[in-house]
Amino acid sequence: MAGARWVQQDLLESDQNLPIKVYAVWMPMLVTDQWGRWGARSLSDARVEHSWDGERLVGRFFAGQVQGDSSSALWDVFLLYSPEAHWDNSLDAPLAWGGPIVEMRDDLAASVERVRNGQASGRP
Repeated sequence: MAGARWVQQDLLESDQNLPIKVYAVWMPMLVTDQWGRWGARSLSDARVEHSWDGERLVGRFFAGQVQGDSSSALWDVFLLYSPEAHWDNSLDAPLAWGGPIVEMRDDLAASVERVRNGQASGRP
């Protein structure tokens, strides 16, 4: 939850005008992870959309996309796409990704800043 709290406090609350959409997908990766106990409160900003993925389908999909191996699920990671990104028949690479979020927060903040300044754009 430390990564989610950091995103809420340092990215979202610190800039209410940041044009960003956050999709938080919560999965049961640890024994204590279960429906109803996930971290929606950690990311309470209106720009956040929460989903529960009890079967880890989204985590495995993105593991296949960015790591080439969908046998395990990505979790506690960020994937940053440009504002112009459209997912049609295929999904290209994100502008930036990494995790655990709390350990990669400087990279995430710098990547968001580059997108904001127009230094990283185009389809992901």
